[in-house]
Amino acid sequence: MLYYSSVRQTDFLDLLKISHTTFTKHLSKGTLYLDKFSFSRELVESAVPANLTVQEILDLLVRGRIESNINKSDLGPLAKSVIFTDNKGVELEFPSLGKAIQFLRSQGHKADQRVLVKRLEEASDYKGYYVKYK
Repeated sequence: MLYYSSVRQTDFLDLLKISHTTFTKHLSKGTLYLDKFSFSRELVESAVPANLTVQEILDLLVRGRIESNINKSDLGPLAKSVIFTDNKGVELEFPSLGKAIQFLRSQGHKADQRVLVKRLEEASDYKGYYVKYK
């Protein structure tokens, strides 16, 4: 199935909102993007056009990204669990830095992952919590 074609790489990046790194990786390695879509420099003559609008393709990609993220494990191979302790001694454990940052932002903080990592390495305070790796 041919969902989209263009002679310009920037169309894939800008119109379909695919990062340059991701696009280049899948194009050069021949791997499937979101486990469903392949990129090629050559037109596949046997591909049947899907005749979808750019918006319909974007919707399809958004659903694919959501599905892909749900199927991913919370803990990647390099993820470290993080523990926050508040001033009352209550501990909150997060399976990854990303989840810890999500929590802080949900609490209204302007959290930065680089700063959090620095505080974790120092085992010090960040945004009102004593932070450490598990």
